[in-house]
Amino acid sequence: MTLEEAVISKFRGLPLEKQREVFDFIEFLSRRLTAPSQTEAVKPDEESSVFAAAGNLIGCVEGPKNLSQQPITHLIDEE
Repeated sequence: MTLEEAVISKFRGLPLEKQREVFDFIEFLSRRLTAPSQTEAVKPDEESSVFAAAGNLIGCVEGPKNLSQQPITHLIDEE
């Protein structure tokens, strides 16, 4: 018996809901093979750094100036 025949035999023995799960997993694997991975999709320049990449984000959020010395503790749930 080939691998394909064994898989089909096991697949046919499953309830319909489990067959759908198997199909969804096969679809997931197929998409993962065809889609470029995130590490391949983003190729940074050789001269770029984390600081250069974050440059556009610096100052985009307003908050207290002394947050590093006086953290906001009232937002943390204490149990």
